[in-house]
Amino acid sequence: RRTHLRVGIALALCLSGWVAFTFLLGQPLLRILTTSEFAEKHNLLWMLAMGGGIFYFGQFLVLRGLYELQPQRYIVPKALYAGAFFLISWWLLAKGQGMYGVAMASIFGGGMYVCAVLYVNGAAQHSVSRRQFRDSFLRKTIDL
Repeated sequence: RRTHLRVGIALALCLSGWVAFTFLLGQPLLRILTTSEFAEKHNLLWMLAMGGGIFYFGQFLVLRGLYELQPQRYIVPKALYAGAFFLISWWLLAKGQGMYGVAMASIFGGGMYVCAVLYVNGAAQHSVSRRQFRDSFLRKTIDL
């Protein structure tokens, strides 16, 4: 559990560093790697990096459930992410936000995904604690 927390903190720091890097150096980097037309939208790069980073942080949190061999728990959080991304993108695009709306939708959708995974992990921890209590109670009862 401590290792999981340490890795999560390190991942969050790396993702924050990547977002900061793309925010500060996005335009020169895009000018080197792409066309000047794309480099004009350099403000989107850090937003897309943040949205992707938040989503992949949620993917890291899913490892806990996969370790416990219960991947089915994460179907609803993935559906929430896809639904939130679609609805927010559609709403912001309809309001004339264009690509900025899509970038914002990736951030909000990723945030919703992380919250849903944290909820599922918390419910799973409660379930595991209850099962451990029941098993220890049964062992004590049988030993009497």
